[in-house]
Amino acid sequence: MDQPNLNPSSWSIESLETHMAGLGRGQVLERIRTVAQSHVYRSVQSRDAGLRWARLSLAANRRSCGDGVWEQALMRSQEFALRTWVIEHLGTDADPDWNPEARTGPVPRWLFPGMFPGSRSRRTA
Repeated sequence: MDQPNLNPSSWSIESLETHMAGLGRGQVLERIRTVAQSHVYRSVQSRDAGLRWARLSLAANRRSCGDGVWEQALMRSQEFALRTWVIEHLGTDADPDWNPEARTGPVPRWLFPGMFPGSRSRRTA
């Protein structure tokens, strides 16, 4: 009898997307985020494939973090690092995730929501 493969690093993007759909918060989502991010950084794949992995990493990142100020700060810093790499290495386009003009604004407020008066606790875009 075959044992199920419990190592997400060897799963296809389709398998990870399907598996992630049924998850809430937790370590499994963090693992999916890091696996997807590692695929993004492998520049041997097509731009479209890299962007798809990046979107999966962003989605897992958003779902794995709680609403606390520091969890939100961690989420935003991870998003910032990934987006910066994608924009620098894969280029920009009209998608707001990969468009630096759509990402500009008061960086401390964007990175650390909830720490400044009038800030939102979660990004809505």
